[in-house]
Amino acid sequence: MSASKPYAGAKLRETRTRLGLTQKVFAQRLGISLPYLNQMENNHRPVSSSVILSLVKEFDFDVKELALGEGERMVA
Repeated sequence: MSASKPYAGAKLRETRTRLGLTQKVFAQRLGISLPYLNQMENNHRPVSSSVILSLVKEFDFDVKELALGEGERMVA
């Protein structure tokens, strides 16, 4: 059984804008590149487990917020 990878770009963008951060600052605080953040926010890449862990550590993010919403998808 493989783990599902969340495509949760809208939630990621919503979190960033709620915090009032630019993509550049948000990416830096997550320890990822700006292009990678952009790809995740546009659902071209899944949100990786390391990014989820960084969200929790850096921003006290509630992982339940990644629950599927309209337009979101999961892949195995």
